Amino acid sequence: MAVAVTALAAAIVRGTLGTVGIALGALFLLPIAGVYRPIGNWLPSALANAPVDLLNGTHHLSHYLPAFAVTAAVSAAALAIAALRLREI
Repeated sequence: MAVAVTALAAAIVRGTLGTVGIALGALFLLPIAGVYRPIGNWLPSALANAPVDLLNGTHHLSHYLPAFAVTAAVSAAALAIAALRLREI
């Protein structure tokens, strides 16, 4: 997800400082948005503790499926958009 967001940012602004700013801003906003519980389980940041929770038995795999699906879809879309924008160069 981080690579896809960075690629999209690079395709949009074309400058190093702008790319870093947009990518960091987007990636820092995700955990902040996760504070709002109804969408918190759907954000990619919900996957941060998934390995530990699955090994401890705290949560079942189905608990993390929405976050995994959103992460995969957003990553694929961001990479596709970045590739299309960079093809126009």
